Amino acid sequence: MAKVLIANDGTTNHESMTHILTNMGHLVNEAVTGKDAITQMESCFPDLIICDLEMRDGDGLDVVASQGRKPAVLRSPILLLTGARDHVSLRRRMRERGINAEDITAVFSSPIDMELFRSSVGALLKKTHRISRTPN
Repeated sequence: MAKVLIANDGTTNHESMTHILTNMGHLVNEAVTGKDAITQMESCFPDLIICDLEMRDGDGLDVVASQGRKPAVLRSPILLLTGARDHVSLRRRMRERGINAEDITAVFSSPIDMELFRSSVGALLKKTHRISRTPN
């Protein structure tokens, strides 16, 4: 069982992702703001972070930047969700904030293919062997 943090302000995708993840046997923590996501990252040590690019109190790049400041061994993979199809502007925004492409594991554009999401999450968690990581 993995600990997954979903930082999303309550869209249909959010409900579908939570349902899929819990059916896969994972523990899901939820955050509806970027600030809440950063706080939860520091307390629950998620194995995976799924973060919406656009949230009420800022954007998902704040969450990505927060993860990027951690030592590599403590970073969790991040799946970034966006309604935008223009990834050129996303890359520009990342560069402006000092975020490297390696800081984001994958980007999913809406509408999200939930079967692709399920298989991607399963493969990612299997590949990284980051199940049930806890602080020492």
